[in-house]
Amino acid sequence: MTHGSTYYMRELRILTVGDIHLSDQSPGKRSETYREDILKKCEEIVQIAKDEDATHLLFLGDIFDNKNPARTRHAT
Repeated sequence: MTHGSTYYMRELRILTVGDIHLSDQSPGKRSETYREDILKKCEEIVQIAKDEDATHLLFLGDIFDNKNPARTRHAT
């Protein structure tokens, strides 16, 4: 970004998250509190991003467990 003859560089802070596989049902041998656990993990991701002053959040891998989830499948 430039302003006159002065150049400004903005720091880029990227938090990466991988393969969270959101699902409305506990996959296989997961705990009975899977839904609550996964929502807590998502809250933790947001908190870490805030604590680390992340400018971007990059999801690597699968966000949803199902490739074609229904629009309301993951509603809470």
